[in-house]
Amino acid sequence: MEQIVTVEETQIKDKKCILLRIKGGKQVVLQCESDPEFVQWKKELTEAFTEAQKLLRRAPKVIGKGRAGGVELSKPPLTHHNSNGL
Repeated sequence: MEQIVTVEETQIKDKKCILLRIKGGKQVVLQCESDPEFVQWKKELTEAFTEAQKLLRRAPKVIGKGRAGGVELSKPPLTHHNSNGL
């Protein structure tokens, strides 16, 4: 879902279709057999896309926090002790 830019409604040959615009200028068209099927797919894809966008907006904050802790733990000690204890 992170590759999808938009979920749109379009019409091809007098049939309602769902157009997924994907990063890189690519497009995917989904053609449903019936109007109820179209409505259900459009609703579910739009909701999934919206939820994925919300999660992707929050992800950098979560990743940033995780990395900061990881970097902190991986720093070398400030002092160095010789093997003879000095």
